[in-house]
Amino acid sequence: MAGVPPVRTVVLGDQPISTTGGALERDLGARLMVLPPDRYDALTGGAGALTDPSQLVQVAVGPNITLPATVVDRVVAEELASTSAEPALIAIYTVTHLLAVRQQIVDGGGDPSRHGVTIATTDLGLPDTATFAALAGLLDTTHGLQPVTLDELGVHTATQSDKGGPVTVSLPDSITGSISTRTSTMSSLQREANSTGGMLADGAGRTADWNRVIGLLPTSAITDAQVDMLSASLRADFASIRNAVEMPTGFSFNLTSRSGMVRVKVLNDSNSPLSVQIRISSPKLVPQAPQVVTLEPGEYNEIKLRIVARSNGDIPATLEIFTPDGNIRLGPAVPLTASVKALSGLGNLVTGALLLVLLTWWARHLRQHRRAQAALRHPVGAGRAPENLTTDSDVTTETPALSPDAQASTLPPS
Repeated sequence: MAGVPPVRTVVLGDQPISTTGGALERDLGARLMVLPPDRYDALTGGAGALTDPSQLVQVAVGPNITLPATVVDRVVAEELASTSAEPALIAIYTVTHLLAVRQQIVDGGGDPSRHGVTIATTDLGLPDTATFAALAGLLDTTHGLQPVTLDELGVHTATQSDKGGPVTVSLPDSITGSISTRTSTMSSLQREANSTGGMLADGAGRTADWNRVIGLLPTSAITDAQVDMLSASLRADFASIRNAVEMPTGFSFNLTSRSGMVRVKVLNDSNSPLSVQIRISSPKLVPQAPQVVTLEPGEYNEIKLRIVARSNGDIPATLEIFTPDGNIRLGPAVPLTASVKALSGLGNLVTGALLLVLLTWWARHLRQHRRAQAALRHPVGAGRAPENLTTDSDVTTETPALSPDAQASTLPPS
């Protein structure tokens, strides 16, 4: 991850450090701790001034977990802290002391190549430049002494034994100091990490990585400068994800009823899907449940949001976009104006009655029109007589002939 400090294989124990801090240093890659004499003497389990400065000790940082440590040579530390005006004398005395230590190792049947002495001041600060130059020049020309790096010393130096096992010292479970003020920074970053990670489709792994780094902040394993660098780097990562969601511009819309759907277009300018929470709010709108949507990458996404107005008129509202958990807003609120022109209950009744009258008139008019058209198409209605009908002048009326008996009868015809 960008901004994570490089791996430090050597950690300086010039400040108090807890067991948790030591474990974190080891997890971050530390392979050797440098302890000034006073810091070493304050730890439990050590041999104090009887500790052999040419061998390593072990620092317990967890159950069955240790970190090798070198204790600064007490004699050399005191000499380098001296304000003597004779740097050359300090250099000669220091080299003489180192040669004596080497001779003791040889006399005891040891291998000088498996021993190493750490040269530093009592507070692990910078020594006087003139003294350091004189000492470096003398070491470079002295047979039997070979300057090496702390990394090399940690690899090649043997560990001091005591009662059949390595000399092991224990760090305190907790320490006091300004480091406790980092907890607020850690809490803030954890909140951002969890909220921002929720936007990602595969955010679980990314969030775990962020929280792993954030967990280092309240310990003495890293410096204040590193805390500031880590915090800035993490917040830059969070911002790059959240800023990929482009806020829409303000707009107005009309509603012909108290409820309806509003269409909003939101751009996802990243290369991966992002989930967000969108809400529209106003004192004149009935609150609706926040809507969580997934924005497809590299395009404008149309989102439909339901709103319910409490009254008619122009209603100012705000559109806001948050992380899915609703904890972090992704940009400034977008102003909206809803023009609601819904009819009241009485108005709906009157309108319905008028529509019913209109439909009745229209149906009646349509029936009359159809009857008129049918009458025009009928022969009588058109003023024409059928060809098989005759007029009155063509009709003759004849009395049917009577039988001879009927003619002689005086009775009226039956």
